[in-house]
Amino acid sequence: YGIQQLIELIKTKNISSIDTLQNALPARVSREEWLNVGGQLLPVSSVNKLKQLIKTGKLSSWDAVHDYYTIEGNNYAEQKLKHALASFIEISKVNIKKIDKATLNSLLDEALVMQQWITENIFTSREKDYTNPFRKMLYNSDEEMNKVVGPLADNSFINQQKEELKAFTKEIAVLKKKLK
Repeated sequence: YGIQQLIELIKTKNISSIDTLQNALPARVSREEWLNVGGQLLPVSSVNKLKQLIKTGKLSSWDAVHDYYTIEGNNYAEQKLKHALASFIEISKVNIKKIDKATLNSLLDEALVMQQWITENIFTSREKDYTNPFRKMLYNSDEEMNKVVGPLADNSFINQQKEELKAFTKEIAVLKKKLK
């Protein structure tokens, strides 16, 4: 999550050096609870601010509330980046502001290994649906099962994950070459 958001920052800001990356990182990062407010994820602090603005009359119409949601929606990518980096720092103990190329390359490699593991385990998990005797007993034959649930090789979710892994693998290779 943290590395994926770091990659997104590099792509969005077209960063080509470690120095530029360090300068583009937020000065402060923090983790806080998020809430789903009408389908929009907001940090608790933003929800509390919204409530306070309503209570004090500074937001007194639905249009004003919707404008607040729009502003928060525009802040989402930055808030998500801060949350992701704070989570990453907490877990890895890496000082992201002092990251060098070797460390970044290592982190990119770890992210790729993790994505490969996830993709493999998605396949393994779905494969069980086709080999579990309790699931298979619902059907008279493998042919009938494949007609009902579709062949494992045609599973759109698995195939999508495989394609995303290919794209992520290429993206990592490009980033490692690009960053100086």
